[in-house]
Amino acid sequence: MRETHNPNMPIVYKNGFKDFTLKSLLTIENNDSTYITELRFNGVDSAMYTQKLMYDRFGKWTKEIKQVNYKYPTLLWENVKLYDNENNYYTVAANGIESYENMFASVMVYDSQNNDCLSPNSPEKQSMINYFSDGIKNLSNSEKFYILFHEKFDSK
Repeated sequence: MRETHNPNMPIVYKNGFKDFTLKSLLTIENNDSTYITELRFNGVDSAMYTQKLMYDRFGKWTKEIKQVNYKYPTLLWENVKLYDNENNYYTVAANGIESYENMFASVMVYDSQNNDCLSPNSPEKQSMINYFSDGIKNLSNSEKFYILFHEKFDSK
């Protein structure tokens, strides 16, 4: 018997994604507004894919950013060297949303001069998209990140 997909249920991809979008988000801090670019991987099996990818490659995050109306924080990795053959260091904020309406894992990436590496004008935009796309497709089977994450944030 052939399985059929319920069109009312979203399709999710294990160690993959349906597609990605670049979303420009307005932020306001101390009456100063700016746009930041978020790379969203849609249709993922876990909204934590980008966080797991960063943890697997760089260990525990350096900061947690609490967001209003969200159960889990955005995790921040500071001064990480994404590419072995470069001397550039980046700050990566990883997050995701898991709900019936939305299912995505996301990242925001800044270089050491605080430039948005995913902005439309960034010369690094495509290499960043490739880096995180390939990383999601090649995630390890390790459960260490999920265990640490849920021990830390589900007990609160």
